[in-house]
Amino acid sequence: MKVYILDVKNISFEECKEFIEFLTPKRKERVKRYIDDKKKVISIYTELLIRKVVNEGKPIDIYYNEYGKPYLKEPKGIYFSVAHGRDKIVCVMDNEEIGIDIEYIDVFNENIVKNYFSESEHRILKVYDVIKIDNGYNKACYRIWTSKEALLKKRGTGFNKGSFKEDITKCPEYKNIISKEVDGYMISVCPSKKITELEIIEYKKA
Repeated sequence: MKVYILDVKNISFEECKEFIEFLTPKRKERVKRYIDDKKKVISIYTELLIRKVVNEGKPIDIYYNEYGKPYLKEPKGIYFSVAHGRDKIVCVMDNEEIGIDIEYIDVFNENIVKNYFSESEHRILKVYDVIKIDNGYNKACYRIWTSKEALLKKRGTGFNKGSFKEDITKCPEYKNIISKEVDGYMISVCPSKKITELEIIEYKKA
């Protein structure tokens, strides 16, 4: 499965503010609400990347369900998911519901592990903690957390404390989730059917 990734680290708001007038109304409102220029850049390029992936860069109408999950009415049969972490935006497309998440790998917050990870998830972390290879425990934390977010994005039912506490290893979708580390980031994809690998396609600009 192809995962499209865009790094906006070196893109300034001045470089992309001209694109605002071509965005969907909801995206325009979102960009205007942001005070921080980096958030504006990420928001602008999020929509541009979606266009690039699902419609060859041409304008599209993006709709949102009651929980904020974006979707298309046209073209039919196309599902996508988008996420951002620090300086990177990722997007994935399929013919069935799908979810994606990305996080920059830093020192994972142990309070999240304590409050939101299940016993089964803690057992997974203990295995990686024993191995102690290539920062295994910390990366395992990010693998589990991004998997949770990707699953919730696929479902499109919103984020809340209860949903994050769900034991992902007991979810039917768990067997389909695939994760990959890319340039210091952890990416997890939750498709509707089993896939074997993620093919990373990097864009310089959308």
